[in-house]
Amino acid sequence: MFVKVSGEPQLNPGLSAKGTLAEMNYEITKPGAFLSRPLEQAKKVGLLSLSIRGTTDKSYVEQSSSTTGNMKTTTTTTTTLRFPQQSDKTWDGLLESLYPAFMDVLKSELKAAEVPVDKITGTEAYKSTVAFTRDDKNNKIEFSRSFRQTKVVSARMPMGEGYASNGVNQRIMKESGADSLVTLTLDLQIAVGKDGQVLMKPRLAYELVGKPNGSRTTNKYFTGTIDSTVGVSFTSNITVAQLETIVRKSDLMTVFRKALEEIKAKEKQNGDYDEVWNLQK
Repeated sequence: MFVKVSGEPQLNPGLSAKGTLAEMNYEITKPGAFLSRPLEQAKKVGLLSLSIRGTTDKSYVEQSSSTTGNMKTTTTTTTTLRFPQQSDKTWDGLLESLYPAFMDVLKSELKAAEVPVDKITGTEAYKSTVAFTRDDKNNKIEFSRSFRQTKVVSARMPMGEGYASNGVNQRIMKESGADSLVTLTLDLQIAVGKDGQVLMKPRLAYELVGKPNGSRTTNKYFTGTIDSTVGVSFTSNITVAQLETIVRKSDLMTVFRKALEEIKAKEKQNGDYDEVWNLQK
């Protein structure tokens, strides 16, 4: 039979929210219902990766010109910004502080249980990612440190390892009992204040993935970023407590929670997600 189409269907391409809070810009997106489960299905959350990284030495060049008579003089000034190198123990202390704070937000907003970190990293699937992970580093120029045994997985992972039902995420969830995996990457960027003071600005990227819809798709509950619009100064003798201030831990958690609250509200208002996924019950 013929069907008369009177207008273009209103498809849901996904949801997004963004804003500014506590001098931090945040963005969060959720794909359309076919590629993203309702948030209420994230009942057992495990940590795939938590890492902090950045540069400790950055130079920039400024040029200024002056003219005396017919002669023009150009002066080049090189300024080097430096953040003191920290021990692995200090970075580990910060990560140990950040992990429960992030998980508390996720557990309360998603009404989910936490899957222990060692249960995730102890799976055979997680061990198989070693060939595609980046090693920690800590020198006078840059640092990259991961929480406990978690790793930063390279984006160049082979298709067979990273895709859909045969992907490493799916296998980790199956072996660990988790139904969702969170990745948290915190970057520290050197900046300079108006008075020439060296500052550090934190930027968080986060993502929560879940079990795929069928054998050829992936599933992301949400992905997002949080950027501090201001830098934080520091002293030469940096402690874990001062690092918490530098990464703006308290504000970071407040904004992270705000982003989750907004995407939850938009999902509930949209209605597509429950309708699509209830068909599979």
